Amino acid sequence: MEADAIYKDIIEIHTTYSSEDVNRRLAAGWLLLNLESHQSGAHDWNSKYILGWPKSSGAVVHPNSLSADDFI
Repeated sequence: MEADAIYKDIIEIHTTYSSEDVNRRLAAGWLLLNLESHQSGAHDWNSKYILGWPKSSGAVVHPNSLSADDFI
């Protein structure tokens, strides 16, 4: 599938700096659209994750509405 076709299917965007949040969302069916790394100091880097929910996956699922068993 071409990148343009994937982006046309996205109905919600979420941005986070938390690796735990991104992993929960990926497990729930979100797609990683982009990863940006920003240098905040001589030896410090921050990662910014941009995720999208595909329309083809139905209603948007937010990880806080899932139980821990959904990720096993």
